[in-house]
Amino acid sequence: MALPELTDFQKLEILREEAGTLRKDLAELDRRIREIEAAEARRAFLATTSPFYKKAPETEGLKILPTLEAKREELTAAAEVVEKLLAGFEGAAGGAAAPQGPAAGRRKFNSFDEFLKNRPD
Repeated sequence: MALPELTDFQKLEILREEAGTLRKDLAELDRRIREIEAAEARRAFLATTSPFYKKAPETEGLKILPTLEAKREELTAAAEVVEKLLAGFEGAAGGAAAPQGPAAGRRKFNSFDEFLKNRPD
């Protein structure tokens, strides 16, 4: 069974969607890594204050930190590839891609100074 050929516009939309998903996943992963590092830094600081805290076990997340960092590198590499492909498709489309979101096709309002400078007398 032959699959239908995707148009450039469909490819562009797929790349945009995937770029958004990768950015979202990367942001979530970065947040988890920062939380783990902050918890471990807190534990390490408290261990310097009292022998009581020196007995505290390492945080559970510290064990999975190398795995999360490896996944972050993979996601970053994938996001870079998708962004390059997306830039290529947008360049080939000549910037005539469909607007994103309800207000994407609208122009911004001029500032009041611009309005005064450009108004017909």
